[in-house]
Amino acid sequence: MIVTTFSINKHFEDGDLAMDRLVESLRTILGNEFVSASTDDDELSITTLHELSPEKTAAIKAVLAAHRVDKHDLATVKAHKYKAIDARTRELMDLGFEAANGLYFSLSVGAQLKLLRLDLVREDLDYPVVFNTLDDCASYSVATPVALHAFVVRGLTRVHEIVEGGTDLKNRVRAAQTVAEVVRIADPR
Repeated sequence: MIVTTFSINKHFEDGDLAMDRLVESLRTILGNEFVSASTDDDELSITTLHELSPEKTAAIKAVLAAHRVDKHDLATVKAHKYKAIDARTRELMDLGFEAANGLYFSLSVGAQLKLLRLDLVREDLDYPVVFNTLDDCASYSVATPVALHAFVVRGLTRVHEIVEGGTDLKNRVRAAQTVAEVVRIADPR
């Protein structure tokens, strides 16, 4: 096996998704020759079965250029960090919220609107009110207006936690004065 190292004097897009896209691009270029790839500070190491041809080396350099962010451009690095925060927010929303007995329910925009509407008219509804789980494998019955309100509050509290966590991170990014400060901001949500 051959390890070829490329100098990366610029910063990659943040996150595992960017590395996944890079690896997928490398697999496309190298086919069965590709073994693995890893980054370490300013280097990308690609392990292949054989030495890279000049054509494949040029193609890899083009892919690397497409995945780079100028480390001296604070606005660009911040824009990438905002996108990463938004992507994580969407991931967390897609996971839904746990209401009872390990059952998870949707936090889609439509589901949030439904929860708000039901909560507004909870005293006028016929009970039980039944909700399908996020995976549609089960349902959950809410027997009273008080229980419905508690269910709605759990869901909307989770939405608030997710959104506020993202806003706090974005505020830290906005306050950052250097690229290094932005890069050090991690999303712990």
